[in-house]
Amino acid sequence: MSKPISRARNSNGIASRREFLKTSVQTASGVALAGAAVQRAVHAAGNDVLKVGLIGCGGRGTGAAAQALGADPHTRLVAMADIFEDKLKSSRERLRKLKGDQVAVDDDHCFVGFDAYRKVIDSGVDVVLIACTSTFHAPYLRAAVAAGKHVFVEKP
Repeated sequence: MSKPISRARNSNGIASRREFLKTSVQTASGVALAGAAVQRAVHAAGNDVLKVGLIGCGGRGTGAAAQALGADPHTRLVAMADIFEDKLKSSRERLRKLKGDQVAVDDDHCFVGFDAYRKVIDSGVDVVLIACTSTFHAPYLRAAVAAGKHVFVEKP
């Protein structure tokens, strides 16, 4: 006949499988609840508006920006960059029609040229969307991460 399963610890002081699982679930639940409380407190302490900058204003960039703005009503597109001015202007107008006041990019935050990506990164954005030609993904990503920005990079 087998021995009954101990609900606490066996004679060697080792927790039973059941006790281990029970303790693990309780600990994980406590950590999850504490994490949720801390996350709410941190978000409440910060600015409620998430400022987004877009690098690469072609079709993929415009689509990525529209999706980012659709994720939360407190998201704002505040800076844009492209090598070509016509693409940037076209993208800004399309996004304004789609998302209205969430597109808060004034002329001073429209950057054109090969160094435009740095200006977006330095403009005070919280998140950088990189959707330019894939050749530039790595250096732009490096610069954004070095500046402490959250980054979304469109696949090539």
